[in-house]
Amino acid sequence: MTNMGVLMERGTERGHGFARGGLIALVVVVVLGGFAFTTSTKEEGVKITVTEKDRVVTRENSYYLVWSKEGETFKNSDSLSQGKFASSDLQGRLHEGTTYTCTVSGVRIPVVSTYRNILSCETAGK
Repeated sequence: MTNMGVLMERGTERGHGFARGGLIALVVVVVLGGFAFTTSTKEEGVKITVTEKDRVVTRENSYYLVWSKEGETFKNSDSLSQGKFASSDLQGRLHEGTTYTCTVSGVRIPVVSTYRNILSCETAGK
């Protein structure tokens, strides 16, 4: 085989390697994207006692955080996908020391600072 033939053969092998790598990357992105969508739209009821609340402002957006006596921190932000558009009103109705039954969505991943989002809250019965 000539030197040119060897080079062409090696180049073809590399091309298949890049194609396989691209396919694997695509599968990973689709799986992670599906996981993120599924977990962000999963709703669950929780009972929390508010210990503190605050507003976080960045260059891109702002949102609210709510700390609970139970040890979890929640995000309170508008959510187009879940039809929630009154996070400021909800934040104003939450009072420190009060226990609420809330509907939340998403997952808490402390390493990347993601929080479950509060969709609604009602004062819990005694």
